[in-house]
Amino acid sequence: TLGRNARAASRAMARADGATRNRALLLIAEAIERDAAELSAANRLDLDAARANG
Repeated sequence: TLGRNARAASRAMARADGATRNRALLLIAEAIERDAAELSAANRLDLDAARANG
């Protein structure tokens, strides 16, 4: 599940050396920037659904 994957990633990041951790964070930031429009659209749909469902 998503939660288990997040925990495993957290443990891996905690064990990683600083350079590896920094590279991973830079790659994550690049992916967020690259996909910002798609993420924003999905977030907007979630917010609209939440408003519609109370």
